[in-house]
Amino acid sequence: MKPTELELLRSEVGTLRDLLAVHEEQARSQFEIIGAQRASLEERARSLDEVNRRLVATTAYLQELNRAMPSVLLVCDENYRVLSANEATAEVLEYSEAEMVGTSLADLIAGPLDEVLAPLSMGGLVRAEMAFRTKSHAEVALLVSATMSMGARSPGRPDRWLVLVGIDIRDRKRLEDELRQAQKLESIGRLAAGVAHEINTPVQYVGDSLQFLREAVGDLFAVRGEHPSEDFDASYVARAVPEAIDRASEGLERIATIVRSMKEFTRPDSKTPAVIDLNHAIVSTLMVARSEYKYVADIETELGPLPPFSCFAGDLGQAFLNIVVNAAHAIADRVGDTGDRGTIRVVTRCEPDAVLVHIGDTGGGIPPGIRDKIFDPFFTTKAVGRGTGQGLPLARRVIVDRHGGDLTFETKLGVGTTFTIRLPRRGPAVASL
Repeated sequence: MKPTELELLRSEVGTLRDLLAVHEEQARSQFEIIGAQRASLEERARSLDEVNRRLVATTAYLQELNRAMPSVLLVCDENYRVLSANEATAEVLEYSEAEMVGTSLADLIAGPLDEVLAPLSMGGLVRAEMAFRTKSHAEVALLVSATMSMGARSPGRPDRWLVLVGIDIRDRKRLEDELRQAQKLESIGRLAAGVAHEINTPVQYVGDSLQFLREAVGDLFAVRGEHPSEDFDASYVARAVPEAIDRASEGLERIATIVRSMKEFTRPDSKTPAVIDLNHAIVSTLMVARSEYKYVADIETELGPLPPFSCFAGDLGQAFLNIVVNAAHAIADRVGDTGDRGTIRVVTRCEPDAVLVHIGDTGGGIPPGIRDKIFDPFFTTKAVGRGTGQGLPLARRVIVDRHGGDLTFETKLGVGTTFTIRLPRRGPAVASL
């Protein structure tokens, strides 16, 4: 039987109700999804607000930290142009912060920039003493740590920037200079009696010779006046006068040599290296130290040809002196009152990239238990008044820290010890004060 129009209508209405129910269910589902997404977005927005708040707080904190930081802080681009500088940098280098931005690091460092920062190109970390140039062209010593960082500020284009932190060590350098000078004066004071004795002997030569010449000249005048003394021996006077003059000249030359050596040893160092004859400096040091070893040791030298050498001469002379005096004391401890004598042997030679100085002694050697302590400040096995434990530590600072060299030793009990000083031929870095 064919459905009526009413039945068809009812069927369509039912279908529409079913469709409406489906759509309502879908709408509820969509609203739930949208609600969840909205809640998620609101949560993310709150999180972003919190992140932004924290970033603002962190930025403010870092800005305050940067402003209050007592160390020099420079950030440069990969071409070493300053991007930012803190207040300490401006104060130390005498620039305003605005003046620093855009300045080339090459204009601030006193020395070849590429050589100083070469390790950075390989991702290394530079730690070194460097001399910076202020706006007024003065030099400031900084202990620097620098590294090249890498990030990505734009897609596909990595940016590199240099971060450099420096500590002003002018006060420390001044104290080190004062300490070196004090130790030098201590050495001079300790050697003064011996040097005075060294000078006294040639002075006695000169005095005796002058007394003889005075008497001889008096006799000669008496002969000329035809009143010669009974014991006047003209042939003896003719032979002895030149000898007396030679003795006086020799004595005066020895005095001059001692005075020159002391003058060279006590000369204050400049802030920049000077070119010297290293062999001559060693000979002068041996002359100054003679009173320490002359009763117990003989000196042997084998000084090879060396090129002119750039160094801090006064400091290096002090380092040589400390090692020679230690050698003399080691021999004195071994020979005691036996009257035996040891040997201090000094050898210099040149390598392609370094100058070597060997200072060896025939003392008793260094006991195994203290070999790792001899470069420690204030460590000494000597009696009170004979050593302060500063000689070898000072020598190590001068040779290793100040000149970029090496100080090593070989020792054997009952045989002796040899210290080897290796100094780079290029000399100390100009930028390293």
